[in-house]
Amino acid sequence: MSKISVLDPFSILVINKSGLLFRLHCPFNVICLVEIDSYKKGSSLSVEMVSEASTNKILYRINGKYHKHSLFELHVKL
Repeated sequence: MSKISVLDPFSILVINKSGLLFRLHCPFNVICLVEIDSYKKGSSLSVEMVSEASTNKILYRINGKYHKHSLFELHVKL
């Protein structure tokens, strides 16, 4: 996926590599790109909520804890 913007705490806008725009509602699945906490690389996880930090970084809440969205890949079937 190319570009992600937070709409509200429960949805994001995504522009995919083909230039298609779509809204994605929580919960949605992501794939962990690196080991984080107890999550192994390649793990499929569910995003409960989204947030935008003051540094304009998008955060995903997974199991009650916030992580940078760049540590994950969206796993969406359209």
